[in-house]
Amino acid sequence: MKRTKKCSMCQLEKSLDSFCKHRGMKDGHNNNCKECVKQYTQNNKEKVQKYKSDYYYANREKCIERDRKNSLKRKYNVTVEWYEEQLEKQNGKCMICGATESGGNSSALHVDHNHETGQIRDLLCRPCNTGLGLFKENTELLKKAIEYVNRHSKH
Repeated sequence: MKRTKKCSMCQLEKSLDSFCKHRGMKDGHNNNCKECVKQYTQNNKEKVQKYKSDYYYANREKCIERDRKNSLKRKYNVTVEWYEEQLEKQNGKCMICGATESGGNSSALHVDHNHETGQIRDLLCRPCNTGLGLFKENTELLKKAIEYVNRHSKH
């Protein structure tokens, strides 16, 4: 199997590692090497930015959905369909506090997972998901935090 490719910009034969992956190409890699793409982007910043901006705004919904799909797959190896089914099972609410919106920049609930095993659990609002993470999912630490809050909430 051929492990090299000729860059269409610099015309040099380079290893496939020198090319970004591209599912639409026969060999699964971009035609231009990473170096040439980087140089082109640096030398044509305004042109590249305008193209990205024009494309994004002309295809906003499509881009948002593509980014969401890619993010769910890349981060958690789940599909948009799984997310929607889970959201329906949870009646659109955080499994801990019952909030219907996440807060912050996004109203979407977050996919919660075990950081050690990678196992997907449920959907949580941003504060609940962040809270578990900050407490390192340590049940003893969470119990101590509950005791602390209880101790200081009594008048």
